[in-house]
Amino acid sequence: MNFKDLQLDHVAIRVTNMERSAKWYAEMLGFKRVQPEEWGPFPIMMIGSNSGVALFPAKSDKPKPLPDGDWLNAFHFAFRISRTGLDYAMEHLRARGVEFEF
Repeated sequence: MNFKDLQLDHVAIRVTNMERSAKWYAEMLGFKRVQPEEWGPFPIMMIGSNSGVALFPAKSDKPKPLPDGDWLNAFHFAFRISRTGLDYAMEHLRARGVEFEF
C-alpha cells in the first residue's frame, strides 16, 4: 500500500471553552484560526503549517472521569489525501471487508 500524499489533516478535540482553547493554540503554538461563516459557531479550526486542531464544544461542562489505565480520548482524526489516493484507499478497504462511510 502506498499513500505518498497522505498527511494528518487535523485532530478534533471537544473542549469546555472553545474561545479559551483557540487562544491557547494561537498563543502557545502559533496556530491560525480558520472558521468560515458557513460553518456556524464550530468547529474552530486552528491550523499550523500542514495540520491542525478542530475544536468542538464538549457535550457537557463536567468532564467524565476516565477509567483506570492509559487513555487517549479524541473526537476524530482526519487525514488529507489526493482524490486518487482516496479512491485507492477505499478500494483497498473494501477488498478487506472494512466498512466505512464516505
